[in-house]
Amino acid sequence: MDDTIYTPIPVSVHDWMRASHTLQLDVRSGPLVPDIVSRMAQTFLDEHGLAAPVEYLLRFHEAPVEMRGALLSLALESLTDQLQKKGLFEFPKPLPDEAWRTFFSSAKALVDQQETWTNEQRNIITSKLQNLNSPTNRDKLTVPFDALGIVLTTDERNAINKRNQLLHQGRLLKPDDLRSNREAWKAVDAIEMRILTAVNKLLLRHLGYKGVIIDWGASPIDSESVAYTQI
Repeated sequence: MDDTIYTPIPVSVHDWMRASHTLQLDVRSGPLVPDIVSRMAQTFLDEHGLAAPVEYLLRFHEAPVEMRGALLSLALESLTDQLQKKGLFEFPKPLPDEAWRTFFSSAKALVDQQETWTNEQRNIITSKLQNLNSPTNRDKLTVPFDALGIVLTTDERNAINKRNQLLHQGRLLKPDDLRSNREAWKAVDAIEMRILTAVNKLLLRHLGYKGVIIDWGASPIDSESVAYTQI
């Protein structure tokens, strides 16, 4: 493991027991017993597609500020794609298949009637029509949590909804925002930490882990206290 300050779980026995007491859990063993570690490691080795999201998680904290949110968004997207390929869930469609086929047939007939269009223009429009019954990338990203029975907080869902801005713009703040409020960066950091916590929940649950994790989104950046939750 990389030497990162953003570990997903409390790794020392002392912190583990403190977290368990905070959550009122009856946990007598340490954070990771050999059997759990073995199963998690085997799942990771068996699924090569998990390497990409893990690499993003390991590198985001040392990246420039403008790239941190983008790397976390990519971690969530690549993990979602991997789980969808495993057949763990299907993405919901805006229209049921039968209604969509009826609409698409009518729309394509209308395109084919455009005699002044070239074949290339018709193909472009038809291709775009075919993608209309797919959910947006942002909508896809909460599907795996529901499929795996993972509870997201309202703040975590709202943070995931910032995906487009983080991925394409790199930052949530404008220079003027910081000039008017020098503490504004803390809110952005909290959003990124909520995405981090959400990705940790999804990855660890898929690997077979159940127990205490660190809730970085609820842990104040200007305090040594750490918040905990469980999956």
